[in-house]
Amino acid sequence: MSFNEMIVASVSNTISINHSIGIIMLITALLGWYFVKRSIVEKNIYIIGIIFLCLSTTLVPWGLLDHSHTALNILGEIQFPYRFNTYSSFFLSITASLVLSQLLEQFKTNYLKKIAIISFVFLSIVGYYGSMQSIFDRILAANQNYLLESKGDPIPLPINALVDKSNYNNIFSYLVLNGETDYYPKYADKDTGSYNQSIYNNYVIIGKREIKLVPKTVPNTIIYQVHKSGKEENINLPIIDYNRTQVKLNINV
Repeated sequence: MSFNEMIVASVSNTISINHSIGIIMLITALLGWYFVKRSIVEKNIYIIGIIFLCLSTTLVPWGLLDHSHTALNILGEIQFPYRFNTYSSFFLSITASLVLSQLLEQFKTNYLKKIAIISFVFLSIVGYYGSMQSIFDRILAANQNYLLESKGDPIPLPINALVDKSNYNNIFSYLVLNGETDYYPKYADKDTGSYNQSIYNNYVIIGKREIKLVPKTVPNTIIYQVHKSGKEENINLPIIDYNRTQVKLNINV
């Protein structure tokens, strides 16, 4: 993301653009230096916000660092640099609150301060709903197309479908649009496709048998009820073994 793209995205005030930091944060980044001059702590917070903002753009040559083993060993692989805006927005929000408090101090009477606060809150609400307008448009365009449960093998989640509390669980019968297999173990190209399908289609390998089972899910837990014969020693479940994953057999760890 170039610096120009970040500015245009922020000015457009559209929540669906993930390169945006918003108009208020953009103004704070440009003018905040004037308000933090009298405090070392506030100045450092502002500088940290600016550093993270720069890290999210092409001001940092991330493409070149991808080919540097030293940089990769120190930083790891940076998948999407614009995610640094999570941190830039946090620190710049602190600076923005300082700016707002200093501006309010310029009003001599409580009446004018109240008018200023009400105006700011009103503009914030209007700005929020303005940024959400594209989402509202998509909901209206869905034309009451409620998401139904996928009965067969998982397919990608439809883009324009309505979800509420009555059909929310139907989401889990589909594949996510992006990144479903990004963190799966890597195998030879000829085996990767079938291996990935066996995971998201819930195929369990018991000994030499391969069967499809529907797991029971509860918060942070996936439960498979597997029945095997005495001769079958190995059970291969369609679960990715992430760090600190716990496996319980018959409720025993």
